[in-house]
Amino acid sequence: MRQHFDYYSRITPSQNDVRLAAAAYGRLEALLAGRRVAEPLRLQSADGGDELVLPLSAARMLHAMLRELACWNVLALVGVEAELTTQRAAELLNVSRPTAARLLDRGEIPSRRVGRHRRVRLSDVLDYKRRIAEGRAKAKKPAPPSISPAGRADEAAAVPAREPGG
Repeated sequence: MRQHFDYYSRITPSQNDVRLAAAAYGRLEALLAGRRVAEPLRLQSADGGDELVLPLSAARMLHAMLRELACWNVLALVGVEAELTTQRAAELLNVSRPTAARLLDRGEIPSRRVGRHRRVRLSDVLDYKRRIAEGRAKAKKPAPPSISPAGRADEAAAVPAREPGG
């Protein structure tokens, strides 16, 4: 039976999918190694009948998808410039729809109105996620020791406290 995937369908790999994806990932990686940019990839069915010619960009995308499937990751294929509903944006951000709406209202993520509804580009949602991740990474970096007015590093920050009697 042939499965149809709409624009936002998620693909959840089965155990067999993961096994096949892992094997295909390694084979495709070897086929892509050293290939010139303009050189397409030719795939042929096991019985030697049908041949599929893929542009190198599509073969690289397939390679990335196989890697994700081999790691049990759920996939969805969506164009980067696709427009999402507030609900879809909330799902991608892992927040509630009202929280996503507040982000749009405050202009943290650009959006446009279609009648009473808002639309947001996937690329803008991904940019917001990247900015948030970068902000979190910066917040996790340890702060340098503070400098006293005399120009020396703050000794309290540089010297660990001693245990009483130690």
